[in-house]
Amino acid sequence: MSNPADGVCLVSIGCELDMLTTPSLGQLLTQELTAGARVLLLDFAGCDFIGSAGLATLVAARDQANADGARVALTAMPHVVLRALEATGLLAMFDSYPTSEEAVAALAAH
Repeated sequence: MSNPADGVCLVSIGCELDMLTTPSLGQLLTQELTAGARVLLLDFAGCDFIGSAGLATLVAARDQANADGARVALTAMPHVVLRALEATGLLAMFDSYPTSEEAVAALAAH
């Protein structure tokens, strides 16, 4: 986790997002939103699987961010993650960027 720009919290996901790993991710995202992050940028470069629990965690984080006046953005999604988000119709709920560098530049400008 890092803060590459003011108000932007970059979380690098380096594991499979399944029912065993998503509780700790959900806690981390809640903690960062509570601490005042205005953007949670989730970098999926190291993620090679996302199950329904992972998708639900993303939606819950988005809902909490919206309630707090913040947002969740996604970057560096491998095909397996992108496909799961597209197949479920969830991709449209998030801003997405090809790389974390592009995402930080775009998000810091807002």
